[in-house]
Amino acid sequence: MTKSERHAAIMRLISTERINTQEGILKGLRAAGVSVTQATVSRDIKEMGLSKVGSSSGAYYVLEPSRADAGGRNRLMLTQSVISAIAAGHICCVKCHSGAAGVAAAAIDADRPNGVVGTIAGDDTIFILCEDEGRAASLAGEFMKGK
Repeated sequence: MTKSERHAAIMRLISTERINTQEGILKGLRAAGVSVTQATVSRDIKEMGLSKVGSSSGAYYVLEPSRADAGGRNRLMLTQSVISAIAAGHICCVKCHSGAAGVAAAAIDADRPNGVVGTIAGDDTIFILCEDEGRAASLAGEFMKGK
């Protein structure tokens, strides 16, 4: 399993469950058939920019896309989540790893790229509405760089 696939698996876990420890992430990954060490999970948490937020039921891990893009967390999340992108008129359709589209769309919304009107995300697909066809095509090209 690649790092980006593992990160997508972690995103699926924390978006569907309130996990409050690294051990919880480790157990969730292992239950999903991902062989990983605690040290790797620790590095992944740091690289992905995960942090704990408190609630009345205790603290749990989240990705905070609304925070400043310190260290490129939003870009890192996007590059590791995106599989492909294609423009269709004013829309850029982005295919992500399963479970990662919602968080990736939130990262796009937090970044507020020029020419982007808004996003709609499902489980593995994001529709990004752009101001014009040229911006949609340009955005698709940006997502596909290095793929």
